[in-house]
Amino acid sequence: ADAETNIDMAEGIADQKKAAVLCANFMPAGMEGLKYTLIDLWLRLIFRARDENARLPRVALEMRELKNIAPSKTGDVRYKDAIKGLRQTIFFLSTQGGSRRILMLGSTQKLNDVYKPVRTNMATKILLRLGEEEIDTLDRSYNFSWAQKETLTNFRIGMGMLIAGGEKTYPIEWRGAPCGLGLGDQHWLDRYGLARGARVLQSQTAAWPPSDGTRDDWWVHVPDASVRDIGNRPRMGDHYSEWYLLESDFPDGTAPDDADHGLVEEVLADRQAYPTPSDIHLADIDWGNVRRVSFTDEGASRFDRVTDVLGDNNLSVDLWPWMLTQADKWRDESVRKNATDVLEAVEEHAPTSYSELETYVDVSRQSISNYLQEEEPLDGCLDKDGKEYIVTDLGRQAMKADWDVVANAVQVEEERPDTEFDFDE
Repeated sequence: ADAETNIDMAEGIADQKKAAVLCANFMPAGMEGLKYTLIDLWLRLIFRARDENARLPRVALEMRELKNIAPSKTGDVRYKDAIKGLRQTIFFLSTQGGSRRILMLGSTQKLNDVYKPVRTNMATKILLRLGEEEIDTLDRSYNFSWAQKETLTNFRIGMGMLIAGGEKTYPIEWRGAPCGLGLGDQHWLDRYGLARGARVLQSQTAAWPPSDGTRDDWWVHVPDASVRDIGNRPRMGDHYSEWYLLESDFPDGTAPDDADHGLVEEVLADRQAYPTPSDIHLADIDWGNVRRVSFTDEGASRFDRVTDVLGDNNLSVDLWPWMLTQADKWRDESVRKNATDVLEAVEEHAPTSYSELETYVDVSRQSISNYLQEEEPLDGCLDKDGKEYIVTDLGRQAMKADWDVVANAVQVEEERPDTEFDFDE
């Protein structure tokens, strides 16, 4: 609990000179459940910090490939409970984050692969070069002209379109064309070694010994402080390339026998281009002990589970009153049947009053009026076109929905509150 690597989220937000980065991409296979839970915890801690201290600076969250952590479908996901909890947290931030001055930036290759309640709550879109399939998908919502489609297809790298407030602004140069190699082109272990102050061979064709004007007779392998002859080139591997220090990196007069762990640490500290707040040395890991951990989301409400299941079934989260009352009680099945009958009657007869509508269904005028109140089943499902009542797009979703399937799925979620996975100590 008191590890020096722990992050005080409020302190991290207050420090405007640093960015806090959670990188869980390199966790081994089988650890996805822990990965999703760690990301979920980070996001909740960020929200709590801004919620408890409104004087903290604004927060910008950047999440790459939203479809991996907030997928539209979870059928192929191994740790469904963990990713559903994370997905719900991201949805919560997309709806409530603005009130806490939390800006969420997300990227994805394909918008439809992102959980619908999340993508519909991220109104501002930045579009880079797109293929025809992606353009056709977005065209249903944004009605691109032929010229705009051509522009999206032919954007050069770094150029894009901004869609905000119903307006399309383009072309915008988001960044210049990259030159040279970015950090993403280096293996992460190489980057860690360089950040620690060590040297790392970047290429099999790199000169050895390095021709930097000095003559070295030996070098030191950093992890174990072992001394090697200069004739033995540091090994490069698919995963780890040896971190090393040259004789000339050590103080003048240092003999091979003087190069111990303490001296190596001093030299590394002197060579660091930037200070690292925590230790990033390499250490052997024992994968022998397996422990089962159970996470229970005590804050998960019925509303969370209902909106989660609605999203899984490609239904708008605005239909939650079909499953829940305002008092967070389960909606009676008979109410859903009555509401569906009302929608079907409106679709068929286009009535002009509740009195007329009452003649087509076995539902009282008072019940119809109640169903149309805010946060009741028919809220947002009916509208008026002149004098006639009509069914909205939301209402058509409700009519076509298989509410038995939704109810059964919600019941499964209700009975399975824990997230469990194995990880190795």
